[in-house]
This record gives sequence, structure tokens and C-alpha cells, in this order.
Amino acid sequence: ILNDGIIAVSDFRTDSIQFLNNKKNNDKMFGKNGKNSGEFSGIKGIAADPDGNFWIVDSQNHRIQKITRQGKVIGIFGKYGKDLRSLNNPTGICYYDGKLYVSDTGNHRIIIFDLFGNPLGSFGDSALSEPMGLSGNQGSLYICDRQKGILKYDLADYNYTSMTTLNVPAPYDIAFDENGLIYTVSYDHPDVFIFTPGRIRYSNLKIRVMYSYTDKFPYVAHHVIVRDKHGQRIRNLAVKNFKVTENGVYVPNINLAATHSGKDDLALIFLVDKSTAMKDHEK
Repeated sequence: ILNDGIIAVSDFRTDSIQFLNNKKNNDKMFGKNGKNSGEFSGIKGIAADPDGNFWIVDSQNHRIQKITRQGKVIGIFGKYGKDLRSLNNPTGICYYDGKLYVSDTGNHRIIIFDLFGNPLGSFGDSALSEPMGLSGNQGSLYICDRQKGILKYDLADYNYTSMTTLNVPAPYDIAFDENGLIYTVSYDHPDVFIFTPGRIRYSNLKIRVMYSYTDKFPYVAHHVIVRDKHGQRIRNLAVKNFKVTENGVYVPNINLAATHSGKDDLALIFLVDKSTAMKDHEK
């Protein structure tokens, strides 16, 4: 998604790049099947740099093409092979922290390039099996490996972490939005999987205190209902999900227990009987 709201889409079926406006209408399209400059064979990943240029994975031609917003090709690099200047059916590409990261799927690695197409290094080898889409976020590269799942690669420590919480079968691509939400798609499923990071998972909650019980003071109990931003009840919360304070002072040693909901629609009806039979009972 570009700064002006235009969505750039690489269309594998037509080997073209399409720009969609905010009404999902086709704003512009360029590219076709072929091997010449500006032509593609098995177009896949796409990334944009700060200058507004696009870096497009031309998978079956084993190369990357750099194209302007107007569709002019201003750079091509890559060829079939195994050295650092070569690619083997690449799939994904992302721009992160001034560099380009390309998943060289057939060679089981990630290659790092500068913005002139010069290789700066690579990593993966035995750690990766079938790397596909990738995205950079908070100092790490998140890699979709069709065989091994989603892996987090720390760009400072050079360590891999298997993201078991992002349980997506045969992950194909991954992206982050400005709020840190994670969007992934699967090679084998038509769904988009959305994951919410822990730091905002319980934001915008509605907490309603239904009843307070003080008959055993100083022990106090509250019956609360917690709902998410869609109004759905959140159940099975643990003690660690709550923090209680009194006049700004933290209250330790709280406990949770299941309670029975009361009735919000409780009503009292008073009947006044003025019949002769009740006359003797008046006071």
C-alpha cells in the first residue's frame, strides 16, 4: 500500500503489476509475459522503496526488476545460478532498513542486496528449506518457510526463532501494519490469518462491575464482565490479566473464581388490595 492509498498488486496469472485505488478499481497496469525488460515470467513478490520505486520478483526469469511508478524499468539484476549474484526461482522480497532482502527459494537462502543490486551477503542454507515471503519488523526478519513455518531471524544476533504462535499451514507471505498486527497467507488455504501482538491484545476492553460484595470486609469481592471491542465476552482470564489498585496503590494477592451472573432485569411489583375481605388487615 502506497502513501496515497494506492495498492500495488503483482498478478501471477497475467504477469503484470496492477495499481488499485481505494475503490478497488484498476488505476494502472503494466507488464506482460516474456523475458525482455519490463516483461515477467511467474511474477511474485513486490516491494517499494522510499523513493517510490518498485522491486519486483521475476521468479522464472531468476531476476529482480526495478521499476518506477510510471512503469519504466530502471534496473535489472540476477540470473540463474548459485553464486551471490544469481537466483533460483526467487519468491519474496522486502525493503527494510535501507536494504533489500530476497528469498532465493531454490537455493534455500535469503540474499541481502543494496539498492543498486549489489549482493551484501546471505544467510539460511541448512536453516531454511523453502523460504518464500518475508517482512522486516523491529530489528528482525520474519520469513515464511513453506516446510518449517514462520521463522524470526534476528538481524543483530543472527539467531533464528520458530514462531510457533503463528500457526499457519504452509505459510506463503507475511506483512505488518502500523499497529503491529500480523497478516499472513497460506500456500494451501485461501484465508488471511491475522495475529494481534500481546501488547495490544487486550486494548479497548469494556469492563463492567456488576456487583460488589463487602459483607466480609476487609475482604471484598467484585463480579465483573469483560468484553472486547466487538461486545463479545472474554472468558478464561487468569490472575495475570488483572492489575488492581486502590488510590493508586497496587493491591497484591487477588484471586479469581467463577461466579453466577445476576439478572439485570430484576423488578419488584407492589399490589395494594382494597377489598372488603382485607379491611380487617389494614393498619
